[in-house]
Formats: sequence, structure tokens, C-alpha cells
Amino acid sequence: MRAPLLIEIGCEEIPARVIGPAAAELSQRVVAVLERGGLAHGAVQCWGGSRRLAVRIEAVAAEQPE
Repeated sequence: MRAPLLIEIGCEEIPARVIGPAAAELSQRVVAVLERGGLAHGAVQCWGGSRRLAVRIEAVAAEQPE
């Protein structure tokens, strides 16, 4: 079974020049954790705003392989 995963982090004011790189780093770190755990996943989307960063991953496996 697979399901989408959405992680949203609220934070203090983020400077505009930092939003893109911070969102990209968040998505890279989340994907790295999933891969270290052996969890298959689909496409990754990341975005951010002045007070939040988010990453959405389609079709994350519900459990690790045996």
C-alpha cells in the first residue's frame, strides 16, 4: 500500500532569497531519510513561502520491505 506524504514546517520569517534553496534542501533530506529506510516513493514537489516550507511526496510505501 502507498499513500502521499506532506510535510509542512512553519517558521519565523524566511528571507525571499533563501526560500527556494531551503525548500530544495528539505526535499533532499526527506528523500534521503526515506531511501535510507528502504521506503519506495514517487515524485517529489517542494515549495515555500515567507513563513513555511513544504514537501509533498507521491506514493510513499506504507512499510519497509522485509
